[in-house]
Amino acid sequence: MRIRLSGLMAETPLTLADLERWELFGATWRVVELSDDRALLDMCACTGQLVERRTSDDRALIDYVRAAAARGDDPAVT
Repeated sequence: MRIRLSGLMAETPLTLADLERWELFGATWRVVELSDDRALLDMCACTGQLVERRTSDDRALIDYVRAAAARGDDPAVT
């Protein structure tokens, strides 16, 4: 499946599986916005360069991002 981009914002919602796969390939992400209902992440190459911006209302992904931030495991910070 191809994701069409409008600027750098992907139209397809981000899933936890997508984020885990992104990390497995050595890429990073940064939190732009995080609430109880929505996460907005910058998806970055392993060099830190922004590739795309993704959003999600997936509760499992929101919990994962929140837990990573609390542990200091945000990949963009390390």
